Amino acid sequence: MIGGLLLGLLGLAVSIALVLLHERFDLSVWWLSGAIMQTGQRIGTSVGIAVITAAVFASLTLWSWSIAIVIGFALIALVVLPALGVALKDQRDREKIVAGRPAAHVGEVHF
Repeated sequence: MIGGLLLGLLGLAVSIALVLLHERFDLSVWWLSGAIMQTGQRIGTSVGIAVITAAVFASLTLWSWSIAIVIGFALIALVVLPALGVALKDQRDREKIVAGRPAAHVGEVHF
């Protein structure tokens, strides 16, 4: 665990250095966008697992394993439902944009 955290911090430090190099020397940052997303996903997953596991084990002081597991799944649903809401809103917004565009002519290229 400690090694993984140290590697994560090293990766963040390298990312910070590369962002600063981009500003100074116009280094391409296209590859960095994916790295930021993956780092955020991994940190979110780690924190989520820790919080949900802690809630499940804390629930065991009051209830049975079945109820504790149900509480864990309910917490997961509380995180997934807002994400679903954002995805549905994004889809509706994209459909509105597409519906507002005029029909493209065959062979016509848009940039």
